[in-house]
Parts: sequence; structure tokens; C-alpha cells
Amino acid sequence: MLEIEKWANGKPPFVAALCLQTAFSAESMLEMLSYIKKQEAIEYFPQPEPNEWLRLYRNHRHVQNVVFESMKEFGGFAERLSEVFYFLSSKKIDQETSKNKEQQVTLSEEQKAAAQKYAQNFYSQAIEEIKSDLENEILPEALKQKIKYNLINFEWLFYFTVTLPCFALYGFHPTKLYRKARLGDLDALDRLLRLDKTILSDSRISIQISQSWLKKDKLRLDAINRAIAGTPNFKLTLQSIKMRLAGYISYLSEVFGYRLNEPEIRLLFNAVTIDRGSSEIIDTDLPEAPESFAKALQRSRAYWKSILPTS
Repeated sequence: MLEIEKWANGKPPFVAALCLQTAFSAESMLEMLSYIKKQEAIEYFPQPEPNEWLRLYRNHRHVQNVVFESMKEFGGFAERLSEVFYFLSSKKIDQETSKNKEQQVTLSEEQKAAAQKYAQNFYSQAIEEIKSDLENEILPEALKQKIKYNLINFEWLFYFTVTLPCFALYGFHPTKLYRKARLGDLDALDRLLRLDKTILSDSRISIQISQSWLKKDKLRLDAINRAIAGTPNFKLTLQSIKMRLAGYISYLSEVFGYRLNEPEIRLLFNAVTIDRGSSEIIDTDLPEAPESFAKALQRSRAYWKSILPTS
């Protein structure tokens, strides 16, 4: 039995599955963001075509739908996870209803049993996927072809290189940053230019830059030039990624009705450390003092609550 399975014992299986997968994603997240930090092209993906790429900023629901629908093609945990993402994206619609405590939904015994079965299946699939990753199993050729067919497209590239970094690093949806940049917000323009040079193709942004040149606005032009020549300005360490994910775990657990406290989240990361084969039995990337970790967790949790819907 893995240490994470011991950690999950007694916790709601649905919440446990989400938290386990999130904690295990820290190293993958670091690797992905390293590409973004270095502004390196991701292998196999097509290069963005400006007009089509800029449309993705304006039509974020299209990106979301393509990503979620393609996840369904893989079945198992990926399909269940896409259903969770759909649920979270619809939370804003349900907020007003959820505030009215008189409108509580009562499930029948049959519905409760079906929900419990779904949650247990979701947890089992998550554990199997983690075990497969830990054992470095080679992907079957048929699965590689399915990945290539479903994931190698503009929408997934946009999701990897723009949407996720904007959420994880800036605390904004890319559509919001894009709108602010087009309205002349220099901070939003700086952040996007460091992340995605393609926005220079936007007509309104290019006009802004031309007007700055005509007005001899040296301060603005210098800031824009630094952004064009630069890379995303953020601290990228495994520790910073884990703290951001720890706050996300706290947020997720509350959304699904079982808020994990600081000691439980620390024990989760310790369990992941052990299962990854480390000689350590604790995760040394987390702050050692409980008070320090609790404060850092609170900041990270507040970050996610500010940009994601809550119940």
C-alpha cells in the first residue's frame, strides 16, 4: 500500500483523489512552467498563427470546451477529471442558489449510493494512474497516437502556455489580462508580452505602441521593450510551486465539502515524498514551522479564492 493510500484512508474518496493528483503534479508543473519561463517551444506543437491565436483570447469558452471534451476521449480518470472541471466552471452560476439555505437538494438513497460509487471509482482510477506514473510505464503506441490526435492543437497549446500560467502565476484569466492590455493597462501588457509575444499582432496593441513612439513616451516604450525582450517575471522553484498547489488543495477540499487543515496537507506532501522514493520522510520544500506553513497556506488559498468560483 502506498503512503498516499494510508493518508486517504477515512477521507471522502472524491476529495482524496483530487488532492492526491494535485500534490503529485508539482514536479510536472515545474517542468511545464520551465518551458514558459525560458520561452522555449514545446515539442510537437504547431507554431501559433496570429489571427487564430488571438481569437482564443477572446473565446475562452472554446478553449475550455476543446480541452475538456478531448479529455473525455481517454476515459477513466481523465474523463472523470473533465467532469470535475465542468462542475467547477459552472459554480459561478450556482452561487446565488447555494446562498439560499432553504433550497437544499435532498438526495434519495439510490442517488446517494450512485454518488458514492462514482466517488470510489474516481479515487481508484486516480490511484491507478499515480501507480502507473511511479512505475514509469511505457505508453502503448495506440495511446500515443490518441494523445497526438486529441492534444496536439492550438487550443491545448494555448491552455498550456497561456491559460494555466496566467492562473498559476498572475492570478488572472488570460481574457481579462488581454482586455486590460488592449485598453492601455501597462502592467497587463507587460505580463502578457513576457508570456506571449504573439499579442504584438493585435491591432489595438500595435497602435498603442505606435502612439507611444509618436509621443516620444520613453518610459512606456522602455517598459514595453523590456517586456518584449524579457521572460515571465516570477520565482520558479519546486517550493513555490508546492505552496501554490497546497493552497489549491485547501481551496478544492472546501469547495467539495471537506476542508483539509494545515497538518493534513503537510502529511499529504510527506506521503508523496515517500512514495516518490525519497530518502526523506518529510517534504523539506514546505516551511518547517507549522505557523509559517499555515500563514503561507492562507496566502495561497486566498490567491485561488480570488480567481476561482467558490460554493
